[in-house]
Amino acid sequence: MVRSKFMVVLAAFSMVLSTDYAVAQSAQPPSTGGSTIRSHIDFQYHSVLDLHYSVLASVAKHSHDQATDPDFDRAVHVAMAFETASGLRGRLLWGMLDDLIIHVNSTADLLSHFKGLPEERKKPDGTSFKLRENAVRYAEALVAADAAFLKTEWPKHKAMIRSAQDLLEKEFIPKLPECMADVFEKLEIRDPGYRLPFYLVAKAPFPGASTSKRPNDEAMCILAVESFQGSVLFEAILHEFMHAIDQVCWDQDHAFNQLRMKLNAAKITPDQKVHRDAVHAVFFVQAGETIRRLINPNHQHYGETALFYKHLDDGAATVLTHWMLYLEKYNDLPTTINSIVTDVLNPPKKL
Repeated sequence: MVRSKFMVVLAAFSMVLSTDYAVAQSAQPPSTGGSTIRSHIDFQYHSVLDLHYSVLASVAKHSHDQATDPDFDRAVHVAMAFETASGLRGRLLWGMLDDLIIHVNSTADLLSHFKGLPEERKKPDGTSFKLRENAVRYAEALVAADAAFLKTEWPKHKAMIRSAQDLLEKEFIPKLPECMADVFEKLEIRDPGYRLPFYLVAKAPFPGASTSKRPNDEAMCILAVESFQGSVLFEAILHEFMHAIDQVCWDQDHAFNQLRMKLNAAKITPDQKVHRDAVHAVFFVQAGETIRRLINPNHQHYGETALFYKHLDDGAATVLTHWMLYLEKYNDLPTTINSIVTDVLNPPKKL
């Protein structure tokens, strides 16, 4: 496997670059608004994960670009068969394997790790599926596809990732401490001092970015650089960072948990779309506004350009309005949350 990594310590502005490794370091974390940001994002990438997510992108599209490579084609079909056998799709299946994949040094190493998986795994509905057998078959397909992928696709993918790195280093990383401080303040999150592994790949299934749970209440993020351009890339990274911090800080009384508790108390449960939309909309608005206010005043929210806001449940359609009033300091957080819940229970009539 070709493996490369650049660690972005979010309190750092001095960049040390080399061919396959880059690291940002600072002897003293900078202060933002009188406080020191202790959390970090470690941006990383490597070829096995990129190959895996290229396969998953093709699975999601039910097609693939590497049509001339029969081994890649077989890996796509084996991945589809894995989903069929498990009865799971997307993150529900692959999220449970990501934490293994990020630690391997080659596809052969991945195969060895997958051979040590439990024979079966329970699904959310209580039924089980054959995990080890299907995972091993998939790893064997990746081993077969690896050599051609490294020769033809990985150089192009690595160039895409490095181009995104250049943009991050120039326009985003210097502002990250301030962005994080803004997010922590607005969402009433106590900085957990968490070091978040954040993996960049060339391609991934829609929407192109995801956050997965790891053991011990930890998290990891994956983002496809082809899916986000310009300041939208910055918003997507901040959005996934917020998802990760939400997981890591599950026991804090932050804004997300305050909203969830109010919705639950009103008998609006997480299995309802309006509950999920109301909470998720806050992620979109906060991330978009932090980028617009601190980095690019012409930035358009991803929630707007990707039509997320347009497809919100009617009861959650006013979250954008209420959160903007909060950010403009017209309302405090308790008032904002109460207003969101009120509209969820009694959606305003559309004009």
